[in-house]
Amino acid sequence: MGLGVTTSCNSTQLPAVDSSDKYIRYNEEEEVDSYLISTETKQKLKAVSKANQKLQDIFAEVVDAKIYQFPFRTDHLGRSDGESSYAAIVHADGNGMGKRFQKYGKEAQNNREYIQRIRDFSKSVEQAGLNALKAVAQVIIKSIQQGKVVGKLGEFNLNAKYYLPFRPLVYGGDDITFVCEGRLGLELAALFLKAFEKQPVADGQPLTACAGVCVVKTHYPFVRAYEISENLCKEAKTFVKDERQEYGADYFSAIDWHLAASGLTQILHLLNKG
Repeated sequence: MGLGVTTSCNSTQLPAVDSSDKYIRYNEEEEVDSYLISTETKQKLKAVSKANQKLQDIFAEVVDAKIYQFPFRTDHLGRSDGESSYAAIVHADGNGMGKRFQKYGKEAQNNREYIQRIRDFSKSVEQAGLNALKAVAQVIIKSIQQGKVVGKLGEFNLNAKYYLPFRPLVYGGDDITFVCEGRLGLELAALFLKAFEKQPVADGQPLTACAGVCVVKTHYPFVRAYEISENLCKEAKTFVKDERQEYGADYFSAIDWHLAASGLTQILHLLNKG
């Protein structure tokens, strides 16, 4: 009595003011799954459309937008109904990059040269990360034939006619995060690290990185899954630090992973590493 009738936003649980289909551009042939959104979610979806267009533009040389789009939702990563419904969150971070920036900057003769050297190094590292992600996208595209993954990545049907089973989220240098179909998580993480190691950078030294791969149910809370992948990456870095002498190298690439068939019931450092 005396209170207005409201309905809640699917994401924030705040009062809904609109529907999602007005703010996300789907493929014309696709059935639009509309849901209620709050003012906060509305503004985020407006930003998402711009960000998605920028992503398509950056990857235009390897991903033909007329054939494939980067997915907006984990449901569009390609899960197979009744067979497999998992998503993989991959977080990668370069090894020893802070020390490398410091060393490269110290070789400058004056302030202007220092600024230029740091700028050049930053741009080369950023390009290295993008090139490695593009190499991953190329492998995926070559592996998809008539809606089915075939070849080195495995063999299974994808329920994602218009989308790549892969989406970069963070790609601003040596700190990289992407999501993909769960069955592709480990393979794509390894492909990324191999491609990253091949990229040239301004200081002339080889690149290495560590990655954490968290494979969870498609609708598992993303924030928690990302936190796990970030912690797994830290575990991989710790392994590299502890095993340097045995491998005879200052740094090398490494992966740690966790496959979660359900929710986590243990803290990360008690889980068995892959």
